[in-house]
Amino acid sequence: MHIQKRYLFLFLLILGTEIGIALWSNHSFVRGFLGDVLSVILLYTFLKSFFKISVPKAILLCFSIAFLIEMAQFFGISEILNIQNTVIKTILGSTFDYFDFVAYSFGALLVFIFERNWNFKIS
Repeated sequence: MHIQKRYLFLFLLILGTEIGIALWSNHSFVRGFLGDVLSVILLYTFLKSFFKISVPKAILLCFSIAFLIEMAQFFGISEILNIQNTVIKTILGSTFDYFDFVAYSFGALLVFIFERNWNFKIS
């Protein structure tokens, strides 16, 4: 396994941003929308840090994971499984919102635009 340092750096930067949002932001746009946009980008940069996967496949996988987590929120999976761990509950989220799909789509689109315009190999 070859570590892609630029993706790992971006992952750590976005992870720090997401942690900061979770700890210190109460603004609905930042926490509710921007955090969800960044979550797709965070997943993407993590995946690309460690795995050699094409850009379209990685974007689709990250969007699918975000979609599945949102659907788990819709069905109340945290309550069904009686999850008590705060970190896991934060990752899974607790409130379903249709608008989150817009945020996830926007995050996936930003990744695509970034990859395309900065000459990262899209294949």
